[in-house]
Amino acid sequence: MPLLADAISNLITMDIIMKCIYFVLGLILISKPIKWKNIEEVYKREVMQMIIANLRNSFNPVPKKERIKDKKQINKKKHKCEYCGKKNCWTNKHHIKSKGLGGDDIKENLIELCGNCHRKVHDGIIKKEELLKIVKERCN
Repeated sequence: MPLLADAISNLITMDIIMKCIYFVLGLILISKPIKWKNIEEVYKREVMQMIIANLRNSFNPVPKKERIKDKKQINKKKHKCEYCGKKNCWTNKHHIKSKGLGGDDIKENLIELCGNCHRKVHDGIIKKEELLKIVKERCN
């Protein structure tokens, strides 16, 4: 909340300063005042862009590490579910640690699952620990 309060107080101060600057520029450059309606539209657009930029920076102060992306690992398929053992079926690679959390495209983080098992993982029926155990056995 302190960030929001600071942003609002800064905007109020900026509002007064910007209106004065626009008014003076209008008098000097055009010899007649700029229409306030046009100034306010431009100013509101600039202020909104500034607020959005500040919010983007405040929500993610610590940048994520660069994720390892390996299309070969993703596209390498055996068409066998590593959980239920079903063969010659449509399979999909599942990231045990999700991509959004920085999960890499490495064999230690990927498991090949059939459609049913993949759905069960996302529904929480198959636990992450079970998948990690399978991957650990496979990698050893």
